[in-house]
Amino acid sequence: MLKFILKRIIRALGTLVALVLVAFCLLEYAPSDPLQKYNGSSEVLKTAKEYNKIKNKLNKQLGLNLPAFYISIVSQVIPDTLYKISLEQDQIALKKMLFKYGEWSQISKYYKAYNRLLEHNRNINIVDKTQQLECHEIITASFYRQTPTNQLYRIKALYGFYNNKDGLNLVDELIESMETLEVRSNWTKYLPKLNFYSQNKFHRWVFGDNRYTKGIIRGDFGISYVTGEPVETKVRNKLFWSVLLSVMGIILAYGMGIATAIYAVIRKNKITDRVITAITVILFSIPTFWFAIISLLTFANPDLLSILPVSGVKPIKGFVSNSNLMLNFFLTLPYLVLPTICYAYSTYALVTQTFRSSLLEEMKLDYIKTARAKGLSEKEIILRHAFKNALLPLVTLFTTSFPLAIGGSLIIETVFNIPGMGNEIMNAVYHQDYPVLIAFFVLSGIITLLSYLVSDIVYAFIDPRIEIEELA
Repeated sequence: MLKFILKRIIRALGTLVALVLVAFCLLEYAPSDPLQKYNGSSEVLKTAKEYNKIKNKLNKQLGLNLPAFYISIVSQVIPDTLYKISLEQDQIALKKMLFKYGEWSQISKYYKAYNRLLEHNRNINIVDKTQQLECHEIITASFYRQTPTNQLYRIKALYGFYNNKDGLNLVDELIESMETLEVRSNWTKYLPKLNFYSQNKFHRWVFGDNRYTKGIIRGDFGISYVTGEPVETKVRNKLFWSVLLSVMGIILAYGMGIATAIYAVIRKNKITDRVITAITVILFSIPTFWFAIISLLTFANPDLLSILPVSGVKPIKGFVSNSNLMLNFFLTLPYLVLPTICYAYSTYALVTQTFRSSLLEEMKLDYIKTARAKGLSEKEIILRHAFKNALLPLVTLFTTSFPLAIGGSLIIETVFNIPGMGNEIMNAVYHQDYPVLIAFFVLSGIITLLSYLVSDIVYAFIDPRIEIEELA
């Protein structure tokens, strides 16, 4: 049994590594700019200098200026330090220039001169802001239009705008660097090379950097793009209620479903069996939102039966200040009754029908006939012989029902106003808050893997032949 469990754990770890890689790729190539998200949710920046200051801070905090992975295959003309340039559009423009001119030392000199003049133009004090914007357009055009040598005549027009020595010197420096650029037919740009980066986004996301993040291996999924608070804090509080209601719903569904199925098999082909079959089919066909609303209108309606709270997970006034954990649990319990039933009813119907069918198949086998020949009652045959062997389909059902219960909780949480993961996921989708979505993706994947691991172990416990076949 131990070898079987270890083998399954190793397989689960391999799947977990693949899951983490997929999650990182989704986060890395998501169609959104974290800098714009953060700046959009903060105060309006007054100056470009302030924007650059916050941009550089966020680049370090989020690791946006790091390469994506441990290795990268690039052209021979691309330097291994290009990733240190924070602006993505600047990296793209520099790559095009490298393929065109091929000499990084000259391009680097031009890029430094370009940035110095651009910064000087931003900080210059002038009444006519229109002229300052025109100069900004002339400077950036020399870089982004990819023909800096053709922009020389426009750059020289800046001599008439800058009347201070610093500005004129910077214009001279930019023109000098532009004149050194020559178009070359460099064949080395077609040759690949392999770069290795010990510090990269993936390593930082998984293991942390011991400064800004601890890594997902320690539960740190980064910072929310919308609120700026740690994703760990947002997910922890929300996930608790979703998992709690899912566990309670699964326990209720399996407990009642197994008992109902056994009773139906004992009363096979009688009115009770037919009634149970009809009720479970109806329950499985009822939409969740309709069942939740009808439950509220029936059991939380002041005009009908006001015996349960309408929404929430605790009293409106909160818990008593000196109350203990047990008292808080009993105060919360009435709020969880209807949501738990809504979580459980469809799973209950499915468990009942699945286990009933499995029991009926077991009752046709030869060893059951032998048990009947010994004079055992139907109840004894089911509980002592058929029950354990008929559990296998329920174990398979558990591997999907539990993760689906957590992931499909949006409707129930919305109707009953439960602060769970369902509403949080919808808000994250609406605001494109990818760190929150990726955190839920990884956590739900881990829960699914654990469900499969537990089911495999239970399989081997119920039927030892599975372990023997696996290890053979």
